[in-house]
Amino acid sequence: MTPGGNGEFTPRDRRIKQLEDEVGMLRGKLEAAEAKAEERIAAETAAKAEEERNRQKLLKLKTDSLDAMTNAGIHKKFVDDSHLTMMWNKHFEHNAGDVPSLTTPLTRSYEGANLRILQWNILAEGLVPEGFLMPLVSKEHVAKLDAYLAKLIASAPEHEQSEHLVNKLSNRGHRSSVCKYDADGNTEKWVTFARMAITMVDRMKGLHKDEKEAKGKELKKEFNSGSDEKIDDGQLTVNENAVVAPEHRLLRVLWMVSLMEPDIIALQECDNFTFFQRRVGKNGLCMWTRRRRSIYAYQGPS
Repeated sequence: MTPGGNGEFTPRDRRIKQLEDEVGMLRGKLEAAEAKAEERIAAETAAKAEEERNRQKLLKLKTDSLDAMTNAGIHKKFVDDSHLTMMWNKHFEHNAGDVPSLTTPLTRSYEGANLRILQWNILAEGLVPEGFLMPLVSKEHVAKLDAYLAKLIASAPEHEQSEHLVNKLSNRGHRSSVCKYDADGNTEKWVTFARMAITMVDRMKGLHKDEKEAKGKELKKEFNSGSDEKIDDGQLTVNENAVVAPEHRLLRVLWMVSLMEPDIIALQECDNFTFFQRRVGKNGLCMWTRRRRSIYAYQGPS
């Protein structure tokens, strides 16, 4: 803009100049806002991509863990999300109403000011989702009890006692029911897991070492009778082999650690340290232990 013929700016000229300056200022603000919006969109896109990568990683850990559990012989009803969520609520403290999705990391209580510590005895509880005493969850056990219940249901119209027993066993559930055998190895009745444990403790109490061995064989025949004396395939043995299979136990610990994203982890009774050291190191965690007066540590990529 140039001054008029007398060398001075007219009011109209000054107003135009003012408007041009305001437009320039607004254009600058608009460009800055657009740049910030682009940065925010880029950050949100990157965050969503990272979230999806983490979700896929957790999904793979979950899938690998549950496939390994199923392949080991655990029945499918004990590897579905509802059962696993129940086990989660049993073993871990978390925010009220924060139901785990099992493929999304647990939310932080105070974002930005949170120190999450995971303390876990992975032998007593962590490696066995059903609890240290290993209630029965094998495919064979579920099939055997279901067949027994079907037989009772078929006879229920004629026998009121059978209907009562069906209701009792159904309410108790597969995990807490144990088959008790008679002297000939035939199914005598079904008792609670707790009753079996109490029976074993009571009968063993106060016995001499030699007597305990004989009593143990007697109890094995009563609660863990196999198809053949030379084949150890009783209900407790089959269940134990399924529950404590090492592959799904190790995978599940990695899955749970990834779900909780702890800042500090303390694993008790970890007898496969090298495996965990390498695997959690991939997530940027450092594990160390004292062995033979030395400290071994591995710092994974940050």
